[in-house]
Amino acid sequence: MQIIQIYPQGHLLLAIAELLLIFWSISLWHKSNNLAIILSLIVLVSIGYDNVVLFAGSLLEPGDLLLYLNKIRFLIHYLFLPLLIVVGVDLANRARAAWATTIIKRLSWVLAISLGVLDVLRRYVGSTFEPEYFAGITSYYSPNVFPVTTIAVTIFMVLIGVGILIRSRGKLPWLFIGTLAAFLGNALPASSFGTLPASLSEFVMILSLLVTERDVTFAPESFFVVDSGNLVTEYKNGA
Repeated sequence: MQIIQIYPQGHLLLAIAELLLIFWSISLWHKSNNLAIILSLIVLVSIGYDNVVLFAGSLLEPGDLLLYLNKIRFLIHYLFLPLLIVVGVDLANRARAAWATTIIKRLSWVLAISLGVLDVLRRYVGSTFEPEYFAGITSYYSPNVFPVTTIAVTIFMVLIGVGILIRSRGKLPWLFIGTLAAFLGNALPASSFGTLPASLSEFVMILSLLVTERDVTFAPESFFVVDSGNLVTEYKNGA
């Protein structure tokens, strides 16, 4: 199969897979009633829309409609991706991390909203978007804008993944694996590799995030190592 067929079909398959994840995340939320899952769902919807628009770029000619769809894609990405900071702090809190206090959880909201607004002002308002063609897909991009927030959020989630891996004594490696994949995938320049590697890595990240949400929510307390004063102790069932 030629690369000109692989990329559009790849984005379509990712959009379908993300639709299935949306239904699964709604099911998880009904079982746990946890706000972090709703925030993960919002991010999931945004990257699902991202893949729909990129697939549409294989069908539509460059013009106002495709530009408008891409502008929405950028806007929701800039606004919603920082919500992963809130999700990460919430996961750390439920994994018994002593630093993830109520104050830190509130500050994570302030930071996420601030980064979202800053990204919109810096990368969206007043920006010019230029068409780019790669492997059968026409998309738009804003030149000369470095994705600082995307990199910072991804690194933060990698660190949260490392923390959960340690506190679960290696039983919950999925977030670390998924966020590391996202970091590596987003590091590949779209001008050379196209949009599919980054989209695939984001799918792996959100899947690992939802799996970790499920495991942290329903795991027995014996999964986690917790801080008690200056000592590190283990949660035990029935303790």
